[in-house]
Amino acid sequence: MQRTVKSQFAHLYEFSLSNGIDVVDLATGRQYEILSGTASNLAHHGRRMAGKLFRMLTF
Repeated sequence: MQRTVKSQFAHLYEFSLSNGIDVVDLATGRQYEILSGTASNLAHHGRRMAGKLFRMLTF
């Protein structure tokens, strides 16, 4: 999923798929996580990113 999104939007955002926050909007500085939307995936990211403010993009 992450690679698909990156291939479509790499010209708009900075992607770092293995370092915490997955996507940074260079224009606004907003941070995004790309998640599969499963309960376990959401729980894992929620725990890992507990100290960060981020938007979740789920599919």
